[in-house]
Amino acid sequence: MVTRAGASLARAFIAGTISGINQTVENTIGDVSTSALGSVRTLDAGDAAKAGIAGGLSKSSDRLTDFYLDLARQAGPSSRWARRRMSSS
Repeated sequence: MVTRAGASLARAFIAGTISGINQTVENTIGDVSTSALGSVRTLDAGDAAKAGIAGGLSKSSDRLTDFYLDLARQAGPSSRWARRRMSSS
């Protein structure tokens, strides 16, 4: 018995990787100032646009990952093995 979830799982892995990269990029944009009260990140207009795009890509990649994982869960087993066995007899 062979499952058809392999392609969906591979796509979920790729989408998850893209999400992680985008989160890293989003967190590195701008200047961070740290004091005893906490950290503050300051952004100019260009940095704000870059952070917004990176955040949007990250969230859409997360949703795409969830979609492909749901698709992989729904993929039923394939009867390819049974067909090969019957045709070889």
